[in-house]
Amino acid sequence: MSQKANPTLIGAFVVGAVVLAIAAVAVFGSGRFFARSEPIVVYFEESVAGLSVGAPVVFSGVTVGNVKRIELRYDVAADRVLIPVDFDFFIDRLGVADPVAHESLQTLPPRRIVEGLVERGMRAQLGLGSLITGSLVVNLVMLPPDSPRRLVAADPATLELPDGRKEVPVIPSQMQEVRQAFEKVVRNFADLDTDALVVAVKDSLDGVRALVTDPELAEAITNANTMLAEMRTVVAQVAGHIDPMGQGATDALRSVQAAADEGRLAAQDARQMLAAVKPVISGAETAIARATQVLETADEVIHPGSLLYFQLSDALREAGSAARALRVLADTLEQNPGALIWGRSGGGR
Repeated sequence: MSQKANPTLIGAFVVGAVVLAIAAVAVFGSGRFFARSEPIVVYFEESVAGLSVGAPVVFSGVTVGNVKRIELRYDVAADRVLIPVDFDFFIDRLGVADPVAHESLQTLPPRRIVEGLVERGMRAQLGLGSLITGSLVVNLVMLPPDSPRRLVAADPATLELPDGRKEVPVIPSQMQEVRQAFEKVVRNFADLDTDALVVAVKDSLDGVRALVTDPELAEAITNANTMLAEMRTVVAQVAGHIDPMGQGATDALRSVQAAADEGRLAAQDARQMLAAVKPVISGAETAIARATQVLETADEVIHPGSLLYFQLSDALREAGSAARALRVLADTLEQNPGALIWGRSGGGR
């Protein structure tokens, strides 16, 4: 007779198979077994409180790995505490925009890619993952290629440790910089002579209290208010005189402008008159020259002692005087056209 199957045992096998199937889907579905990765170690000297195994490793906001192990070591030679943090850097999560360069990247070994990134300035630092929980993450950031590289245990040429892992240089976190600045402020404050500082502050407060309660200060404020009121009155009076003065100055400027315009017109008229007088003067000079020639000719005919001789001589002298007066007038008008209006003494107005 056959033995009846145990239902409990069958149920256990079924449950185990389901658990294994779920685990297989979770593990193989993540692709980690088929993704290329490179084991990385970073050495922190600052506190890693808040960083735990499984914490994300973030590169420009993209998770490229998870923390696998956190250790604590003491460096006797340098008298310092080091905290090595291990994680796998999944290279396949890093791509290149150029398709050709992306294909070349896929063929490069992961260690070469890590070396190239460090050469171009990749550094590791601690970052705040959550403000609420205070958890930390490992950030991979890019700095200028000539940034200093501080390595702890790896070969500077290959970045490799004896066990084959790559070391990525570390830079201080922003939290550490803030902490160091705060500690410096605390140290500087501790170095202050607080007793002398308290005494100085007390003396200053006493001086302020004495100044505020001084009766002379209240009297000085009252006098200042009175002086300000008087100054306002004086300013108002001055302003009342300035307005008429300004109007008078404006009228005077307008009168000067009108006189200048009249002077320009007079000068223009004088130039026109001078142009008309010049031909007359030239004609008179020509007539005098001709009359002189006639006189010289007549001198041979008319006797010097006759009445006609004396009359002709007087006429020629008067014509010569008139010609000279016209010449002087022409020269004066040419040098000072305004002389017709202002006269000789007013030519400089």
